[in-house]
Amino acid sequence: MTDGTLDAIVALFQAASAPLFLRVYAPMRALFLTLFWIDFAWEAGLWVVADVADFWARMIRKLVLFAILWGLLVTAPFWLSEILEGFSFLSEELTGVPGLSPSAVLDQGLSLFFGLFTAWERFASLFNPVAAFLRVFGALAVLLAFTLIAFALLRVLVEAAIALGALAFFLGFMGHKATWGLAEGYLRYLLNLGVRLLVLYVLVGVGTNLAAIWETALREASFATTFTDPRIFIAIPTTAAIWAGLVLLLPGSVAREITGPFALSGLNPMGRSSV
Repeated sequence: MTDGTLDAIVALFQAASAPLFLRVYAPMRALFLTLFWIDFAWEAGLWVVADVADFWARMIRKLVLFAILWGLLVTAPFWLSEILEGFSFLSEELTGVPGLSPSAVLDQGLSLFFGLFTAWERFASLFNPVAAFLRVFGALAVLLAFTLIAFALLRVLVEAAIALGALAFFLGFMGHKATWGLAEGYLRYLLNLGVRLLVLYVLVGVGTNLAAIWETALREASFATTFTDPRIFIAIPTTAAIWAGLVLLLPGSVAREITGPFALSGLNPMGRSSV
């Protein structure tokens, strides 16, 4: 019904993700080199002034650390995207859903909207104010619920594309102990995003199966020769609203609980910062 408009938006951002990463790739490495050698020169000067006994051992450790971190930056195009793609692969294996499609969800909502609206014609007249209100309110509630679910999917997929593109620049802040937290925050954000993707896959995978059952029930109600229990016209909008609430609130809540305690500050290879 929507001709894949929302999926086209996602595809547009995903297509732009790699070019955006390539644009920030060189500035990211330049930022890392600048910060690292500032940190290196400062610490080396302090070691000389303090006349530390293990000066050369510290110098070698610092250079080995540079080689490791520089290797991570150079290979970022290969391992960075695997973080989110790993969550997506796991989600597809668990749910059997080949991919999140905002357009498919919105199309399902539109189908239920028209099905719910037309099915009412057999059981309620537009000239009945109460029936007319329930008819319009119920159909619009379903459409709004599915629109919000489609928005949630669109948001997380676009967010993932941006995170793997332009936001990769924050990896360059690994070069200095005072700015290490920015790179750590970026990696924690990617983990948070991956958990949200996983929870969304589960919620949407189960919910779309439920929506298919609703579509069948409404088709049967539309062609029924006997009166159908009208409670279905209240149950569907109510359940859709609850499902939308879960999709909007649960992924973020679960991701915060899992990734909230996660921190790399204690493992900061650059050392402790006095800033």
